[in-house]
Amino acid sequence: MVFLLSLCFLFGIFAGRGAALYAYDAAGASAASYIASFVDRRSGEYPAALSVFGYFRYPTAAFLLGFIPFGAVLIPSALFLEAFSLSFAVNLFTLSLSEYGLFLALASIGFRYLFVLPCLFYISALSLRRSLVRAGMLRRENVSRGTASALIICAAVLFIGVVVERVALPTLLSYLSSFFT
Repeated sequence: MVFLLSLCFLFGIFAGRGAALYAYDAAGASAASYIASFVDRRSGEYPAALSVFGYFRYPTAAFLLGFIPFGAVLIPSALFLEAFSLSFAVNLFTLSLSEYGLFLALASIGFRYLFVLPCLFYISALSLRRSLVRAGMLRRENVSRGTASALIICAAVLFIGVVVERVALPTLLSYLSSFFT
């Protein structure tokens, strides 16, 4: 299960890289001004609800898709989309702002994925298995009680990520953006 999900994630990274190259060629200098405005917004007051949504959007979608048989197709697609958007953003930052863009991307986007990716892959693997059972492609296995506690741990990790991001990220982004002004 994890191998299939990893392949979808890897393909999303490559597709995001290609799309970022195309977008940068088409947008040129306006991409740098867009990224600068993004960093300014993130270094200032940022609504807490958007932070929570950013952390929980794909893990929650993967969890819910496990309850439908068609989730066996949609869960790998969700990982592809998550990797695509991550790769697109990081590559656009790097192309627009050179070496500083990489630091800004790691600070503003990469920090979140330290918390999200392990939880996303764990929840996606569980949900993909459950979805395949519902589709009749795998036989049903006993679900251990450890699964529920692992999901609670994932939710706690994601909430910790939200809190740490809300405390540390504005200061870090203000510091890094001082190199561009």
